[in-house]
Amino acid sequence: MWLVIFFALSLYGGLLYLEHNGGDFNAKIYAPYHNADQLASYQPMEKVDPLFKRGEQLYGLTCAACHQATGVGAPGQCPPLAGSDWVQQKDPARIIRLVQLGGGGPITVSGVQHNPSVVMPPLGSALPVDDDMAAVLTYVRQSWGNKARA
Repeated sequence: MWLVIFFALSLYGGLLYLEHNGGDFNAKIYAPYHNADQLASYQPMEKVDPLFKRGEQLYGLTCAACHQATGVGAPGQCPPLAGSDWVQQKDPARIIRLVQLGGGGPITVSGVQHNPSVVMPPLGSALPVDDDMAAVLTYVRQSWGNKARA
């Protein structure tokens, strides 16, 4: 009888140990961590610029319909932003004016002539806060291979 009680207590103790240290039986959880939340709390955090993140959201709301989510534009309608010399200029004054005041007519982007059928509306009223415009332009200037400063 004592042998049965010993094995039952050993089994119970082993199950308690596995529950506490088994990592929910997930192969991605390893010692000294006990669960996924504890493991995640010790992982390095991704450093994301809040201005860039806000710009990504605003771009999706105001610009992506014409310039596409990938920044390649729409042939015959909207010029590309990806790899654009307008976007990557050292001084962003020209692109800021274009976003604020809008534009239309033929445009040369990275040596390619575009004659968009759609006029870019002035987004100064859609992005009334300077921080919002800075966020959108930061996102555009640092996405899709563009390497311009914020």
